[in-house]
Amino acid sequence: VISWSSNIIKGENGETVGCMFVGNDVTARRESVRAISRSEDRFRILAELTSDYVYSASISDDMQVTTDWVEGAFQQITGFAPEDVIGNPDIWWDLMHPDDNARAVSVEQLLDLRGPVVFDYRILRPDKTVIWVRDHIKPVMSEGGKVVGLHGAVQDITERRRMEDSLLKEQEKLRGVIENSADGIAVIDEKARVIEWSPAMEKITGISRSDAIGRYHWDIQARLALPEEHEEHDVREYSRQELETYLREGSSPWVGKLFDRWIVRPDGERRFIEMVSFPVRSSQGLLTGSVSRDITEVKLAEIDIEEKNRQLQTLIQAIPDLVYFKDGSLRNIIANQAYADYVGHEIGDVIDKLDREILPVDIAKQCEKSDRDVIENGQPVRREEVTRNSTDGSLTYFETLKVPLRDADGNVTGLVGVSRDITERKVAELLLEQQNKQLKERNQELDTYTYSVAHDLKNPLSLILGYAELVQTEHSELSPEELNTYMNSVLFNGRKMISIINSLLLLASVRQEDVTLEYLDMHQIVDDAVRRLQRSVAEQEVSIVMPENWLTAMGYATWIEEVWVNYIGNAIKYGGKHVHIEIGMKDEGEMIRYSVADNGPGIPKESLKEIFAPFTRLSQANIEGHGLGLSIVRRIVEKIGGSVGVDSEPGKGATFYFTLPKG
Repeated sequence: VISWSSNIIKGENGETVGCMFVGNDVTARRESVRAISRSEDRFRILAELTSDYVYSASISDDMQVTTDWVEGAFQQITGFAPEDVIGNPDIWWDLMHPDDNARAVSVEQLLDLRGPVVFDYRILRPDKTVIWVRDHIKPVMSEGGKVVGLHGAVQDITERRRMEDSLLKEQEKLRGVIENSADGIAVIDEKARVIEWSPAMEKITGISRSDAIGRYHWDIQARLALPEEHEEHDVREYSRQELETYLREGSSPWVGKLFDRWIVRPDGERRFIEMVSFPVRSSQGLLTGSVSRDITEVKLAEIDIEEKNRQLQTLIQAIPDLVYFKDGSLRNIIANQAYADYVGHEIGDVIDKLDREILPVDIAKQCEKSDRDVIENGQPVRREEVTRNSTDGSLTYFETLKVPLRDADGNVTGLVGVSRDITERKVAELLLEQQNKQLKERNQELDTYTYSVAHDLKNPLSLILGYAELVQTEHSELSPEELNTYMNSVLFNGRKMISIINSLLLLASVRQEDVTLEYLDMHQIVDDAVRRLQRSVAEQEVSIVMPENWLTAMGYATWIEEVWVNYIGNAIKYGGKHVHIEIGMKDEGEMIRYSVADNGPGIPKESLKEIFAPFTRLSQANIEGHGLGLSIVRRIVEKIGGSVGVDSEPGKGATFYFTLPKG
């Protein structure tokens, strides 16, 4: 590119004598101008498109700062038009928020600048809204090194500043939490060095913040480890390997889980802490935080409770009585060995079980009913309970006390029960009761005996004495026939007295005498009994039906013969003419039942109850007897281990029976 210029040449008289042309090569300059133009266009486009704005200002000798130009998002950011500031001295200080003027860069400071500076301040927009900007200022220097102007680029950092302020507030809150937390808080960086150590952590561990910050975590762990841990392994090396593995792999079994441990402080005091560690991802890498709580008092209380529980368990296990604790749902929560032995299970199999799961149904229902009474009424229950052994049928007696368990608010939460085996005492009481009953019965028998003996012996004795006196005073006047009649009467009544006395002696001997049981030849015994009654059998034309084969029982032959004599004799005595007797027997498991059935008039219902009592007669009319026979039968059979009874209806005869143990 050539730039041409022309000049007219004149002569001395002013006439044009010629023309001179000069050409200059301006290619380089033209390219430079074009480049500058393109740069300005690009800059203008960039300024228009960016959310920032740029400016240029000059500083006069009298230190006035005047804006020469602004480009970009000036109006969008500040709310002012560019013409409001261009050429307006010191306008920047007017745009600033009043609170920031005091800390703004002064002109004197600007004149001392030797390099770029960044300054954050607020601008008060015309609509009174406030924005934060960041001003990147670069001084323009003269050839003499004097600051003669400024170039600047301004960013709107309002949102960033708001976020930073919010973050700062959160950090302040977090710092407040860390500083005031009763739990100890610690953080280690990606190289396992401590970067946070809260005041509570100082208090818990006895290690100061200044002593902890910057140290490796494994060094801290080694300082806090118990002496016995150091004896087991190298605590520092073990902790270092664990932590380095975690930092390298990003996972560890102890991170994110609550665990507890004993530590020893530098002053030698042992404390028990509960802690949890957690990962913290950050721009610096993987950080690890931990929260620790001193629960020494809780741990010592637990140890004390555990010791007391051990003592209580020892006491409970040493008690021979059945001891059990149940919750509100009646499940066993504590039981001693005596209780486990009673229910037939191991203690571990009893815990958390309902009675119906470990006891027979009938016993479980009985226990559950009394348990419900305690839970629902909130009152202790004392009672006697009896259970039957399902194997041998034996009875066990318990005296049971159940007391409600309550929480701190007085609500019933369960019960504790103590059951004492009182079988021996109960058996003794029952035996005493039975003996008292027997004593009473014997006293009643004695009274009856005294009266009956006196009555039954008085009549024959009176007759004997009467005939004796008659014979003594009038024997000379008596004929041989009369004398014989009187003497026969004396003999008859004497024999009657002997019979009463023999029966009384037999009754007494059965009670006092101990005999050995033997297998009985019942056919022979019955034959002997019938022969003793042969005269009565013949006189009353008695027919007796006997079994062809006899079942064998245990007993004492002499006494059993008396039983048959009484039963068959009574059948004959009360059967009238043409007496028919049937002798029977029946297998009843462990016992054999023998019976004598007659065809007599039967026995009134009201007489059946007392028929086996001593001195009881079925009828006083036309029947000789003293009422001891059936009482002797009862005493003999019961002494051997059997029982007696009678079945009868008036007009249909009677069946007397007795049972004996099988052979």
